[in-house]
Amino acid sequence: MDNKINTVTIPTGIEYLDDMLYGGLRNSELVILAGPPRLGKTFFATGTAYNVANKGIPVGFFSLEVSAKTLANSLPDLKMHDAKEIYFDDTPDISIMDLQEKCREMKSEKNVGLIIVDYLQLIQIGNLKAETREQELAIFSSALKQIACELDIPVFVTAQLCRNQLGRYEMKLCRSITQVADRTIYSWG
Repeated sequence: MDNKINTVTIPTGIEYLDDMLYGGLRNSELVILAGPPRLGKTFFATGTAYNVANKGIPVGFFSLEVSAKTLANSLPDLKMHDAKEIYFDDTPDISIMDLQEKCREMKSEKNVGLIIVDYLQLIQIGNLKAETREQELAIFSSALKQIACELDIPVFVTAQLCRNQLGRYEMKLCRSITQVADRTIYSWG
């Protein structure tokens, strides 16, 4: 069985995102969608999963904030229950090493053509060593980019923006995340 998805660009089916991504997601790319809390990052991620799966491309979706059942029930308009090609994993407190291994399994067993992680800052460091949160986020970003390249599929990750001292939103520890990402999209509402 050929585990390679022969797609150069995978449209998300969400016009706003596809415009920002110059047509869609590309194999081997790490794409970050960053925005403040409660601004619809999860909705964009689930909408992307639904639209891509409905085109016949299996999707692996790591929901680190809410359970897969809660996610599916909270988005009835997307009819997530009908999307048979979305493989949810809502393992709480998943380590980056376990997440990488599950991505490999999803590719091998389900031939996923897209991995979605919602959201970056909820990944755990596990047995790896990092002295600062910035180093942890750098490890997570690098590991996700590595899996995108290894599996030759896009990895789409949401990330939380935080308020700075002036009350403006910024991606906390931004440089460690954006240095590795192929594309970073900021959603301000």
